[in-house]
Amino acid sequence: MNSHKEAALALDAGDVIGALQRVALRDDPVSLGIRGTAMARIGDLDRARSLLRQAERGLAAADRLAHARCVLAQAEVQLALRDGGWPASRLGKAYATFLAHGDLWNAAYLKLVEARRAILWNHLDAAEGFLAEHQDDRHPVLSAVAGLLTAHICLRRLRIAEARAALAKAFIDLGPHAAGPLRSELLHAEKLLEAPVAGRRGERRVVPVTPDALRVLNRDNILIVDGTRLGVRLQASVVSLVSRPVLFSLLTSLATAWPAAGLRSDLIRTAFGSRHVDESHRVRLRMEMMRMRRALGNLCNVIATADGYRLDPLHGASVVLLEPLVGTRHPQIMALLGDGEAWSSRAIAEAAGSSRRSVQRALEALRRDGLVLSQGGGPSHRWRTSPVDPITTPMLLPQSGPPTVRD
Repeated sequence: MNSHKEAALALDAGDVIGALQRVALRDDPVSLGIRGTAMARIGDLDRARSLLRQAERGLAAADRLAHARCVLAQAEVQLALRDGGWPASRLGKAYATFLAHGDLWNAAYLKLVEARRAILWNHLDAAEGFLAEHQDDRHPVLSAVAGLLTAHICLRRLRIAEARAALAKAFIDLGPHAAGPLRSELLHAEKLLEAPVAGRRGERRVVPVTPDALRVLNRDNILIVDGTRLGVRLQASVVSLVSRPVLFSLLTSLATAWPAAGLRSDLIRTAFGSRHVDESHRVRLRMEMMRMRRALGNLCNVIATADGYRLDPLHGASVVLLEPLVGTRHPQIMALLGDGEAWSSRAIAEAAGSSRRSVQRALEALRRDGLVLSQGGGPSHRWRTSPVDPITTPMLLPQSGPPTVRD
């Protein structure tokens, strides 16, 4: 048995050090690929990416199948690094290579990696499409991963019963392999089903809201002013105010005061930050209320009273205000960082659908508040949440448009 095969078998058995010992002094492309995979296993992702890139270049003409496997491994490392961009066209070629060579395991795994990335970026329709292309349901580990990803999609869509069923099937599929990181991920997903995802503002306190409770709120005749997704919902109708922070600030104040009216002076101080109110502020407030009426459309009217404004939901709906678990003006960014991994600002901007400059300003504000930490510098600069803070659940991310694709 040659050293390459021995190293590969050692990796499959979880013996990373043994694998490295067999190829540590070799610099041929296959050895570089094995070393890159081993470095990824022990968490040195930057070194892993560098080695895998060298292996890919060396295998481009010599071995198409091994080259495709290096492309897939690089994509997985890039995903773990939470880096921006995505090698979509190269993955498409790798997928075709796997099918042409009968490597159905890696073909199926590639689709699962693409689905996982789409879920992290909250492109749920794309993720479901990748899972539909998943071709190898015979392998228990691949089936368990597919079940885990299906559960995450169902959780974000508030299909809680389907999420539980998918997780139960994933545990069954995993069977005797139920150990290690995959089992930990399944157990973490189970906890997410029961963990609070937002706070419901009451008269005296904020009440935690679980996914099941949120599903009931969405089903009932309730106008939800959602501070976690920066929007308004009434059953199936949704209005996003992500790009209109002033309107959403005013709407939050009106929802807090409902069924009473919000005082003009309070609304002006909250939305415009003005201590002294004059006629120009009142004119600006009237203009914002006109914009709010147009934005809310057939969900809710805004009625002017003698001393302020009051929400008047249509169809006799009541009003509920949901707040993020973390008190911040940037719940989307906190939700992305909530997976515990270190993200680049470029990846955060892509996933949140914002400009990199806006994201950088938000991250600096969160850092000053002690909610996030930065590490590294230059291309390796990453952001992660402070470990002592509660995390906004990723299921509350607003679904973005089509994923950004770069090569």
